[in-house]
Amino acid sequence: MFDQTCGICHGPDGVGIPGGNAPAITNRTDYQNIARVISQGQGEMPSLAAALTNPQIDAIAAWYAAQKR
Repeated sequence: MFDQTCGICHGPDGVGIPGGNAPAITNRTDYQNIARVISQGQGEMPSLAAALTNPQIDAIAAWYAAQKR
């Protein structure tokens, strides 16, 4: 789910895409902050609350927070 939703802009490993506008999101492990940003948006990132269900947002945030980067 990360690859389809977040990886499009942030890259499959969260390191960003060369020449892209989305920043690298490596070393982010705070589940609550990750879920908040996905749900509410922040800065250039739009809210994805209309596109994802709460369980999907939770799943992405939990998976990403658990990754060792």
